[in-house]
Amino acid sequence: MAESPVRMFKYLLLKTIYTVSDVDIVERSRYYMSFKYFLEMLPGQEIIGHSSLTKFRKLRLKDTGLLNR
Repeated sequence: MAESPVRMFKYLLLKTIYTVSDVDIVERSRYYMSFKYFLEMLPGQEIIGHSSLTKFRKLRLKDTGLLNR
């Protein structure tokens, strides 16, 4: 199932705020309920793979550094 672009952007926003890697933000979203709440996920809902963030950033955002502005 494809992830919502809004949710993917929220993952990248969290990644930028906490200055962590794709792997770290995905792992934190697995356990931190505050992250799940921000991502509009249910407590037991499956999370994405970290490679999905890289693909989203490269294909959709074209690595523009949008979140760093």
